[in-house]
Order: sequence, then C-alpha cells, then structure tokens
Amino acid sequence: MRDLSELGLTPHVKGKQPKLKLAAIRDFEIYFGVILPKEYVQFLLFRNGGSPKLRCYKVQNGVDGRLGRFFYLGEPETQPARPVRDGWDSENLWAETRVRRPLIGTRGVPIASNGGGDIVFLDYTADSPSVAELGGDDRLTRKVAVSFPDFIDSLYF
Repeated sequence: MRDLSELGLTPHVKGKQPKLKLAAIRDFEIYFGVILPKEYVQFLLFRNGGSPKLRCYKVQNGVDGRLGRFFYLGEPETQPARPVRDGWDSENLWAETRVRRPLIGTRGVPIASNGGGDIVFLDYTADSPSVAELGGDDRLTRKVAVSFPDFIDSLYF
C-alpha cells in the first residue's frame, strides 16, 4: 500500500476527527461483528478520516468514481435506535454503518462518500473484504478494488 501521506488528507470538519486508540476500533468491530482490514486500521490511526487530494478511482464498469471524504471513527452514538429521519452523526463510522447497512447489507462498512450520494464501502461478502461502491442514483453495487490497499493504491488526481 502506498505511503498514506501521499493521499494529502485534510480534516473536513475541524475538531470532529479525534486521535484514535486501538480500543475504540476494537469496540466498533465487536459492535458491528467485523474485523477491519489491518491496512484500514492503519489508515484510521494515521489520519482518522478526511478529504484526500487523490480522490479519483475507477469503478468496475470503467466509470470514474470520485471521493469527497473518508469517514472518521468518532464516539459511539448515544441513541443508536433513533430513526434516520431524525438525523444522525453524519460521517461518523458508527452512525454511517448503522444508517447505510440496509442499503449495503449487514456485511458492509461504509468508509467514504462523494458528497453526492455514492458510498464507498468495505464489502465482506467474500472471504476477505473488498471495496465496492453503492451508486446514489441507481442503488447498484459496483466492485472498485479487491482490497483496501488496492483501493488506496488506485487513487489518482
């Protein structure tokens, strides 16, 4: 996987991206029943979310995808049963995972969005997690990369 500093990540909301500890990541994994790829854990510990300068990627069908921001791992939701229509802590992995799972499946973890409705997520339907995109307009899932490191390596400006 490329050096993460090459992504040019900048915080998208000042003060919302706390420094992480492994215990917080493990709590998330236990709650949602997943083991995050070690490279994604490394990414979260390096820079907990943010907007990358390298933001373009190719989707399975050859179309260019575009990232707006990577989600961050913040505090667990205080009211996780709250209806979506009442709002949620947007871009916090806890809330994004709860809200997006009906769309991406219970074996998915959303990791980024383009700001226009497309969601990039870790897809756990195979033996090891791949990276996929859920189209905001058509709600179709498209393969993006066979792994998180391959996804990071594929990003371009």
